[in-house]
Amino acid sequence: MKEEAAVLFRVEPLQILLFARAIGDENPAYVETPALAPPTFTQTLQHVLPDYEFRPRMNEPWIGTGGVADRSPAEAGPTGETATGATLHAEQSFEYHRPIVAGDVLLATTRDGRSWQKEGRRGTMAFFERITEFRDGDGELVVTSTLVGVTLPPPGQEA
Repeated sequence: MKEEAAVLFRVEPLQILLFARAIGDENPAYVETPALAPPTFTQTLQHVLPDYEFRPRMNEPWIGTGGVADRSPAEAGPTGETATGATLHAEQSFEYHRPIVAGDVLLATTRDGRSWQKEGRRGTMAFFERITEFRDGDGELVVTSTLVGVTLPPPGQEA
């Protein structure tokens, strides 16, 4: 993958409140003015990405239906595996350069990071990073979010 188009990410007080309630965190900082965003709040970016593949869409099979973890139901077996193996979200980290508060307008860009392989019980697992940087209107880095994914070997490819 290469760098994706930048996405504008507006931080609204109601978004912060709803996110905090969804994770069960009643910290008063999330409702004060200006409201402080919880640590993993930038994950809500996925709700504004125009082509986010895991967002349910009307009249389309949803990824995850019938126990499918990472492929459309037509492509995958009951465990979410395909001929190319299952891809899983293995880890997520966040590096904050300053707090995010309601009213921020951030520009999010995503690019590939490192990739590596590791031998597992079923064969070679392929790991990859996707790095998303959130910058404010002055171009200053606010948050760096790093996703680590792993693609497992296809079924029947055991070492």
